Amino acid sequence: MAENTKIELADHKWTPWRAVKDTRRKTSDANWRKLLAWNRRAIDRQSRRIQVYCEHPMCDIFEGWDGPIVDMQGEQLARTMATGYKPVGAEELLPPDWTWATLDDLRRDFHALRARTPNLDYLLITKWPENIRRMMPDGREENVWLFYSASDQATLDAGLLHLLACRDLVPMLGLSLEPLVSPMVIPLDAMEGLDWIFLAPGGTRSGAM
Repeated sequence: MAENTKIELADHKWTPWRAVKDTRRKTSDANWRKLLAWNRRAIDRQSRRIQVYCEHPMCDIFEGWDGPIVDMQGEQLARTMATGYKPVGAEELLPPDWTWATLDDLRRDFHALRARTPNLDYLLITKWPENIRRMMPDGREENVWLFYSASDQATLDAGLLHLLACRDLVPMLGLSLEPLVSPMVIPLDAMEGLDWIFLAPGGTRSGAM
């Protein structure tokens, strides 16, 4: 099924930003425009929707990051609502009426573009399910599939209920157990609330259940 990703449920992999050391790097405008092209392709082929995997852990849409946002060349980004983002060199002053870009800015832009591409389904994997509800737009989002990333019993227990509490927000909930470093037990009532489980024992993907 996948054209440029090994994720079984997805056609494409894509990321709005990349976690690089102590920064988050906004990807290029051309990369963001890919979503519009894929949405047009989904309309043209009129057969089925296109699934987009937001690369994790390179990007976690629901992380609480308050550090610098930079471009792909490492220049810190500022922004205004009117003109968007501008790289500001280390020796430059922040232009008047501009503010330093934040991850909340990128997240809002992502959700706005996602709303403009209703023929794409977005596979969002997170280690921070407790942040989902406050970082999602209000209301139900029909083109979002949410997955919680857990690797052992402790991480599963810490986040599973937060994920299941989002049942009203999206049509698809799942677990991404990658890498699965030790055995775990998923309660039966929780299993009934999940649509997909990805398994990768020892860090090697073994498929979806």
